[in-house]
Amino acid sequence: MIKRIKLILIVCLLIFAKLVCIAFADFSGQVVGVIDGDTLDIMYDGKAVRIRLSGIDCPEKGQAFGQRAKQYASDLAFGKTVTVREVGTGGFGRTSGKIILSDGRILNCELVRAGLAWWARQYAPNDKELEALENEARVAKVGLWADADPVAPRQWRKDGKKNSNEGKQNAISYYQSIHEAAGNGDIAAIQRYLQQHGGSVHVKNSQNETLLMWAAAQGQLDMVKFLVDRGADFHARTKADKTLPGGKVVVDGYTALFFAANNGHLEVVKYLVDKGADPNAINVEDGATPKKLAWIGGHMDIVEFFRSRSP
Repeated sequence: MIKRIKLILIVCLLIFAKLVCIAFADFSGQVVGVIDGDTLDIMYDGKAVRIRLSGIDCPEKGQAFGQRAKQYASDLAFGKTVTVREVGTGGFGRTSGKIILSDGRILNCELVRAGLAWWARQYAPNDKELEALENEARVAKVGLWADADPVAPRQWRKDGKKNSNEGKQNAISYYQSIHEAAGNGDIAAIQRYLQQHGGSVHVKNSQNETLLMWAAAQGQLDMVKFLVDRGADFHARTKADKTLPGGKVVVDGYTALFFAANNGHLEVVKYLVDKGADPNAINVEDGATPKKLAWIGGHMDIVEFFRSRSP
């Protein structure tokens, strides 16, 4: 009996060792989905494997630069074959690794270099390259470091939970928090802002983002309806119109519909389109459309909805 138990233990250990080797082996595959700036879906062995980029933390979808980080990662990696190295288990038990692009650059590093990701000290305390790249981006004030007081995603998530638990009893009096309230769907907080502080539903933050954009990005349908009913402009964009030589006006930037489609919020997309939001709007800088962003993010229900509305 003892010999049998020992044999079973040996077999189990061998199987476990094999699984560990597989889990931590490098592999290459096509990027078929960009969930956000630091999370990709990569094809491996016939199925999509979700990989969290190790050592970095991109702004959340509801944060300033969250959308830019996702678009930047998409531009560099979506549809391309990459190599995943040093795969392990990162924060929240997720599979993580470094993403090596076809030209040899490391996507993790490129995001930090562009000021679109923080160096995640708690998970990669000894990564001197990420540390140096973040310091360079801070000094150059590129990306999120252009803000006077950028909030780390980890702190933003923590504050968001705290605010949600406390019900945001205090009236909101500064723009960043107003937008966070919209993203959290806290209609009462927005009402206090409008009534007690004479605020406007058209207010924009330092990234030219409206309350409606934040609500749409987080799929807060009731908040979206609340804001639209009070005159929020769903045609507003994250960039001002440009007048070219000769007088031609170029409309650029993302609308609330872009944010909703990008993050997979079908009901918000339907509502905005029914209200008159333009599903064919184009962001001139990168050629993105709501449909394209939905496709990149793997939100095929939204892609099909846009197709069904095409003439």
